[in-house]
Amino acid sequence: FFEKNSPYAFQDMAGRMAETVRKGYWKADEATTRRLITEYAESVNAHGTSGAEHTTGNARLARFVMESIVRDGRVVRGYMGVILQPMTPGLAKQFQIKESGGALVAEVAPNTPAAKAGLKDGDVILELDGRPVRDHRSLTLAVSQTAPGTRIGLKVLRDGERRKIDIVLKEFPDTLASSDERKESGGDVDALNGVTVADIDRNARSRYGIPPEVKGAIVVKLEEDCSAAEAGLRIGDVIREINKKPVTSADEAVELSEKIKEETVLLRVWTPDGNGRGSNRYVVVQEEKRK
Repeated sequence: FFEKNSPYAFQDMAGRMAETVRKGYWKADEATTRRLITEYAESVNAHGTSGAEHTTGNARLARFVMESIVRDGRVVRGYMGVILQPMTPGLAKQFQIKESGGALVAEVAPNTPAAKAGLKDGDVILELDGRPVRDHRSLTLAVSQTAPGTRIGLKVLRDGERRKIDIVLKEFPDTLASSDERKESGGDVDALNGVTVADIDRNARSRYGIPPEVKGAIVVKLEEDCSAAEAGLRIGDVIREINKKPVTSADEAVELSEKIKEETVLLRVWTPDGNGRGSNRYVVVQEEKRK
C-alpha cells in the first residue's frame, strides 16, 4: 500500500491522546498518561514484531512519548529535512560502501536544517553522533526522538570521501505532519508496497515543472525493488488515478490503496520529461499475493 513518509504510528497514537487532553475532552494526570502509554507499548511488543531489539525500541519510544507529552502536552519531533532510502546491496556497490547499514539521502529539501548544514542528495549517512546507522528507518526514528534545537553530528560518505556534518534540528513542521506521516495497514496484496506519496506543494511543482492543472499525489520515495518501480513508476511521477478513480491528494491515494483487493493495479500518472514539461501515461502494477 502507499505509505505516508515516516515511522510515526506510535507517536501519532500518543499525539492524538495529547490533543484530547489539550482540548479538555479528556482529563488525565501524569501518572495516568504514563500508565496508558506504557500499556500500549506492551501491547505493541506482544502483537508486533518479536525480538529483544524491537522490545527495547518500543520501551525507548514509550519513554520518549511520555516525556514529550508530560513536558509539552504533545509529541515534539526533531526534523532534518531529508528523504532517506534504504541502502540495498546494489546501491552499496554503486556507492562503494563496504560497511553494512547506512542510509542514502534521496533528497534534501530546500531551506531545511540539512540543506543549511550542507548535506546533499546522494550522501550516504554512516553514523549519527558516533553510532553506526543501522538503516534509514532507525535513523529517521532517532532524529524524530531528538529535541528540536539539538546539534547532531553525522558522518557521511560523498564521492568516496568521508566527512562530518553538524546539523541543528528544527521541530517537525505541522504541514509535513499532515502529509508525510506513515500509514500502515494489513492485507495480502502488495502491488503498491514500497511507494511513498505526498501532496503536491509549490516546491514540487517548481522542481518537476508540474502545471497547475495537474492534480494528484506525487511519488517522493520508491523502493527500488518494489513492483511499482519494476513497472516503471518513478520519483516525481504524479499519480492521478488509481484503478480509474481520481486522486487529488496524498491522503486520497492512501485511502484508495488501502481498498485495493486485486493483484493488478492500474495507475494513470503524469511523468515529467526533465525539460519543464511532461505527459500522462498508464502504468500497470502487478504482484502476486503472499504465500
